[in-house]
Amino acid sequence: MSMKALLATIIMALLIQGAIAQDLQEETAKPSNAVYGGFSFGGLIAGLSVSYEKTITEFTMGTIGLRGAYARVAGWDLRGNSLGVNWVYLYGRKKHHLELNMGMMGIQDRFNDPEMTPTERFFAQWDFFPLLNAGYRYQKPEGGFMLRTGGGMEMFFVSVGYSF
Repeated sequence: MSMKALLATIIMALLIQGAIAQDLQEETAKPSNAVYGGFSFGGLIAGLSVSYEKTITEFTMGTIGLRGAYARVAGWDLRGNSLGVNWVYLYGRKKHHLELNMGMMGIQDRFNDPEMTPTERFFAQWDFFPLLNAGYRYQKPEGGFMLRTGGGMEMFFVSVGYSF
């Protein structure tokens, strides 16, 4: 799958899920969007990220949402961009939540071999990894300031943002 096809698929999924979540937002006054920036670190790698999250559905004790993220990653022998898409489950109905994430992350390294075609070089640059994270999130039911922290495949992370 080319990068353009992957990006188009991600955008379409977010638009469709956004339409579903808009109906949900009209029924409740709870925030269904969140924007946050974060810092991830672990071992010899670190990253700065920006994420957008959309609530898809609500349950008695939590919500399920879809998150898209862009990050700049640097490590021992790695410097590049990262794109991630994952499902987010928040357990809790007040301001303290257990957060569980599951999805996929791609990291683009600056690998460059002049003997490769542009297509071969593109696929040689991207490495894909599963995302499995667990953490704590402080987010009021009515929205506003949010803080999240945790760990997992993403190493350790700390994010600050706003839900609306």
